[in-house]
Order: sequence, then C-alpha cells, then structure tokens
Amino acid sequence: MWCSPRELVAFQTYPLHTTWPLVITSLIMYCASWYAWHTRAMNDGDWMLTVMATTQTLSATFSWIHWLDARAGWRVALDKIWARSAFVAYNLGALARVRDLKLGWPLLAAIIVCYKYSRKYRKIDSGTTKARWVIFHAVFHLLVVIGQVWVTYASRSVRP
Repeated sequence: MWCSPRELVAFQTYPLHTTWPLVITSLIMYCASWYAWHTRAMNDGDWMLTVMATTQTLSATFSWIHWLDARAGWRVALDKIWARSAFVAYNLGALARVRDLKLGWPLLAAIIVCYKYSRKYRKIDSGTTKARWVIFHAVFHLLVVIGQVWVTYASRSVRP
C-alpha cells in the first residue's frame, strides 16, 4: 500500500484555504516538466529524458489535483504513486547522468529534511488550526523542482 490509513485520515482536515501554497508549488512543477520535454526534444527523444519528463508531468498533474481538495481517496493515492515514481526516475537519472554530485547530496538532504518536517508537523497539527507543515511541504516542492531541473540540465548533452 502506498500510504497508511492514518496518513489518509490526516488529509481530511485540510481545505484549499490552507493548502493553496501547495497548489501553487505543484503548478510550478510544470516548469521542470516543460524543461525535461524541451531537453528531450533537443536530444533526439532520449529515452531517459522521456521517462523523467513523463513521470514529472504526471506527478505535477496529480499533485495539484490532490492539493485542490486534500482528502482521503484516489487523489492522494495517485499523487503518492507518481511522486515516488518521479523520485525514482530522477534519482536513477542523477546516478546515470550527473557527473558532479557536489550539489546533489546537499540538495537531496534538504529535500529529505523538509519532507520529514512536513510529516512531523502534519501529525502534530492534525485537528488544530495550525498548518506549519504546509510551509515545509511547499519548500519541499520547490527543492524537488530545483533538483529535477538540475538533473535534466546535466542530462542534456550526455548520451548513453
């Protein structure tokens, strides 16, 4: 199962007036998606860029759809499936194509820290009017976009 029942219940209490920053940052993910498709076209339809662009497009789509109405159901399940698929695709792309990982490790650490704090605060703030987790999750979204653009940029001239 992609998410536990407790995780699904936590989403039931967050309406759009709380999650709007996540909708905005999810829409910003289309910048990374566009750049991946553009880079793919410039590299004669490279298969790895195709996989990264496809997973990123689907991840961005299901992310903003989920955060528009954040509650238990098919939206959260599809968001988690495609977010994890994009995570795997871009990390494999980074390992295969990025020659200098000096930026990659600190960026991956920052992504993990923001995600962990968003989960921590979502559990603490559940049932209250606080939504501190939204800030951490929005920063997580932005760091993911930076990482995806970086991996795509590093993949642009590397041929298998």
